[in-house]
Amino acid sequence: TSIPPSAIGFVSTAASTHAKGDLYFATRDVTTDTTPTVRLTLGADGNSTFAGNVRIADKTLSSGNTYSGPILEIVNTDTNIDGAQNDVLGQIHFKGVDTTERIGAQIKAYANDGWGSLEGDNSTILQIGVGDDSGQGLQGSASNSMYLVGATGGGTGAKLGLGTASPGVLIDARVTTGIGAIQLEQNTNDGTNPAFYFYKNRGSGNSATGFAGTIDWYGLNASNARVRYGYIGLGMADVTAGSENGYISFVTNFNGTQAERMRINSAGNVSFSTSTGTGISIVAPVADTHYNWMIGANE
Repeated sequence: TSIPPSAIGFVSTAASTHAKGDLYFATRDVTTDTTPTVRLTLGADGNSTFAGNVRIADKTLSSGNTYSGPILEIVNTDTNIDGAQNDVLGQIHFKGVDTTERIGAQIKAYANDGWGSLEGDNSTILQIGVGDDSGQGLQGSASNSMYLVGATGGGTGAKLGLGTASPGVLIDARVTTGIGAIQLEQNTNDGTNPAFYFYKNRGSGNSATGFAGTIDWYGLNASNARVRYGYIGLGMADVTAGSENGYISFVTNFNGTQAERMRINSAGNVSFSTSTGTGISIVAPVADTHYNWMIGANE
């Protein structure tokens, strides 16, 4: 007797006069007369298991002939979602099996503080987490995760946290051990270079000058307070179109106070401990130092 190429079956487990069981769908993808392979199981506990890939295909066009694409929705139907408690909206697990199933990575969405009652009026945290080789991984701290955190308190714009679930700036990267580093490597010589770009809106009017961007160095003091010990600022001295001038400022902390120590102006002149030099100026930065050098200066 030939075995059918597909089947819908019910595997039951008897308990007294009642039964429970799984509903399965099986197909055969070879031309030989073999038992079909189970592809989908609807479990008695409400969980569904797919034995292969899941493909969602939709060619429906929305208004204006714009292709909206298929949608996969994960819905938490709890009507008491609390953003202050970071209630989980849904998650996707990526698992492997050794002696048992284990999560290797996950994507999880939380309701964030500021969760609202209207669609779009709700702050959300999206976590992408990976395991590590210490046995902690996803069960440990936030150091193994990346977080995209929606704005709260009426703010706009999301923040990205690498190793922290509470990013304090637009992109906040932290490590708990070792040295944190960002590396840009370009392995082709095509006339371009790896680069960081800083763009600043100067505001209104040509007088709206100032720093276009800074590179800051922070550390903890003896009271474990976060302190900016120095920075390099890239300044806009003149923003008039066609006559733009810039400068580079070097600032350090001295006795808890930040002060400019060196400046390179738009003409290439270098000033030490003063921002007004027109040649190369060396001015004593400490009040009780009894010298004042001027080398090739005309100020």
